[in-house]
Amino acid sequence: KSTAFAILKPIGGHGEIVDVVADLRPLSDLVLPTTTRASIDRVLAENLQAANLASRGLRASNRLLFCGPPGCGKTVAAGGIAAALDMPLATVRMDALIEGYLGQTAANLRKVFDLAKGQRVALFLDEIDAIGRSRSSGKDQDLTEVKRVVNSLLTMLEEHRGSAVIIAATNHQESLDPALWRRFDEV
Repeated sequence: KSTAFAILKPIGGHGEIVDVVADLRPLSDLVLPTTTRASIDRVLAENLQAANLASRGLRASNRLLFCGPPGCGKTVAAGGIAAALDMPLATVRMDALIEGYLGQTAANLRKVFDLAKGQRVALFLDEIDAIGRSRSSGKDQDLTEVKRVVNSLLTMLEEHRGSAVIIAATNHQESLDPALWRRFDEV
């Protein structure tokens, strides 16, 4: 399993952007609603047959969004998916990703997506509402940078074609930008 993410540093150089976890709980430890489990099983089956799908010009579902209240199992499910696909779980640390200087948050996000492009990893964007909130909300002075970060996130999700599985989670789905919902294969 790759641990290249462990050395990824933000542009400002303070701490690591991503924590890599390899010791994950299996999905069998989770009690999930039937429809949720069926969606996860479909995503797993597609990713296990990704080469076969690609030979037919198709892409495995690899962009997932988990929504729900705190403690409902979003993070554990992300780890279970990574374990089932024999991938490390690379959790993006929002406190290191988000920078105070203009343009640096989007640049840090680009570094994460660029590194994920070439690896078999489950990239976990927990609390995605921190970087994916609606572009029409917020104070006027914050709005331009929020738009820039959200636009970058939308583009990166849309362009993602690698073998990495992107899993995002939020317990504030009402604050997500409407365009973000369309970027995910499964919600």
